[in-house]
Amino acid sequence: PEDDGSSYVFAHLTMQEHGAGRHLLLQPGAVRAVMERRADDRWREPISLGLGVAQRLHPMLADCIDRIFAELIDPDEGGRPKARVRWYRDLILAAELGNERDWDLLRALINVDRLQRDLKKGLVTLLADPSQPLPTPDRVRAGFLLGDLGDPRFPVTVDDWRCELARAGQPGSYFCRVEPGSYLVGSTDADPDARDNEKPQHTITLDQPLYIARYPITNAQWQAWVDLAKGQSSYAADDANLNRPNQPVVSITWHMANAFCAWLSEQIGVTIRLPSEQEWEAAARGGDAHRYPWGDDWHDDHAASAEDRETRGWQWSVPVGCYPAGVAPCGALDMVGNVWEWTASVWQSYPGAEKAFTDDNRRVLRGGGYSRKRTIVRCGARAWDHPDVRGNDGGFRVVVSPRLAH
Repeated sequence: PEDDGSSYVFAHLTMQEHGAGRHLLLQPGAVRAVMERRADDRWREPISLGLGVAQRLHPMLADCIDRIFAELIDPDEGGRPKARVRWYRDLILAAELGNERDWDLLRALINVDRLQRDLKKGLVTLLADPSQPLPTPDRVRAGFLLGDLGDPRFPVTVDDWRCELARAGQPGSYFCRVEPGSYLVGSTDADPDARDNEKPQHTITLDQPLYIARYPITNAQWQAWVDLAKGQSSYAADDANLNRPNQPVVSITWHMANAFCAWLSEQIGVTIRLPSEQEWEAAARGGDAHRYPWGDDWHDDHAASAEDRETRGWQWSVPVGCYPAGVAPCGALDMVGNVWEWTASVWQSYPGAEKAFTDDNRRVLRGGGYSRKRTIVRCGARAWDHPDVRGNDGGFRVVVSPRLAH
């Protein structure tokens, strides 16, 4: 008590939040009470702590817990669709509460499989929304939460890869179709950021459709190779900043990337390989010679780069596909930003360059990484490294062969 004993304060905020949460979850109408308060940040911790109390009293409150999760995940409320931002924030809250209360422990009380299935569908919708109604930090949070649940957007098992191969080029499939035809590669003097090694701009031809992965290869996909075929672990496998399941795998050499492709090709009976840099740029630009996959004007919230490193709330690579507004014409995501991508190409000058060069000991990387500025995170920007070198912002994506573009 303070003063005359008529007023009390809590010794610690957590005690107050625990008491408030307990009262909230144990009162009649608890589900409605939670839904009325879920948008108020002051109630965020009490709701989580209250669910913890409810777990311990599970015979009586299992239905209440189930209904809270179900109503958060449901895109409708009161018979009407929720506003998109409200639904997306509810999905994030449901995923965070599930992690905090431990999905495995909740499994004894409620139908976790059903809830997680619907939750994953919702989070996939959130991340695919090209209007990006949530700010970047929230999309990144949603991406990490989806990774914790088991991100369904990319193939992991050999059977998954076979299924995606059969769907190649279909709407929403993992392999995006790049149409055969002529494509501009390289930069002109009109691009103020263009370097000499990007010139002259020239035309390449794809004689056949090209199917390129929608995302860079992730840690989960890489780990499947490590587990099934004793492949080599990424050098960042123990780095908590870089090793989440749906972050791009990084700290791998060019040789390691090719070894993964060779193994996968053997498993599914089709040649999977690194793209040439010409194929990569054709996929990134599409039929127009834009500086970025989305056009000629830079937008901080279209790619994970140095330009949004502070605002996105995360200093490292992000889960794949968190920037849907940055989509390439073919449907591929993260073509610029997030991680550099190994290609099959030897480092050499373009046809007609003022200073010709070839270096068989270097390989081309494309796309720019999470720590690079907009001057580098462009469709035309080129970089190189030795094939036995690995960096913490370097990964790769794959294509289904035909022969390399010319």
